[in-house]
Amino acid sequence: MSKLTKTFILILFFFNKINAQDYSFIGKKINYSDSYKKIKKVKNIDDALIAPTQVLYLSLTVDKDGLNYKKFIDNYEKFTNLKKLIIDNRWYQLNLTDVADISVFKDLEFLQVFSLPNLDFDKLGSLTNLKYLDLTGCNLKTFPASVLNLNQLEFLCVSLNYLSTLPNNISELKNLKEIDLTNNCFVEIPIQVSQLKELLYLDINNAEFAQQFNNGKLFCSNSLTVYPAFLSDNKKLIKVSLYKVNVDEKTKNKLRMDFKTIKFTF
Repeated sequence: MSKLTKTFILILFFFNKINAQDYSFIGKKINYSDSYKKIKKVKNIDDALIAPTQVLYLSLTVDKDGLNYKKFIDNYEKFTNLKKLIIDNRWYQLNLTDVADISVFKDLEFLQVFSLPNLDFDKLGSLTNLKYLDLTGCNLKTFPASVLNLNQLEFLCVSLNYLSTLPNNISELKNLKEIDLTNNCFVEIPIQVSQLKELLYLDINNAEFAQQFNNGKLFCSNSLTVYPAFLSDNKKLIKVSLYKVNVDEKTKNKLRMDFKTIKFTF
């Protein structure tokens, strides 16, 4: 084997390794990168528009004047083959009244939007290939009913919203393995979680004690006031994160004793 060939193989090896860590910045438990190793991430909207039908992974961070987002809105129907889409409006929190009709992205498997409250959440139900959905900071006051149509969904994050309940038929998410309910208005672990039979990871916290803010406003006060014995229904649970939730030592010990297969963090 020539030196040049060895060098090429080494470069290819490290390239695949980098892509394998593609989602590590999200900080979630399940690694979703394997399905997207060969997908090239496009971040510049002008580059993406050169050949939009070839773009499979678009990561758009909304700039200060929102011009790159406007270009996307004007042309989003051209991105017919997207598998992964990220729209990040956290930095400038612009009031983006124009939104894409996300139902056109039939092949989408990964959707992550930050601070995009004007998204038509009813259209989510048409994205039947979705495995990963993140709706952080989208001003949700009720759980989007359309999400329950996503039978392939494995990961759901609804952090930094104003939810206080989950739907009674959340069991329709038969493949859900991870749910992030942090920074909402729950006063206890919602009993509906017990319906998620494939669930591995649950995150819920006390948004007020954690000093989480959204647009300068402190979130609702929440604390764990009811001992969640129904967690015994979740046979596959590995980890439950209760960051800053007001749980006394007696309850903590009882949780650890009764659910020895679950790792609790407080």
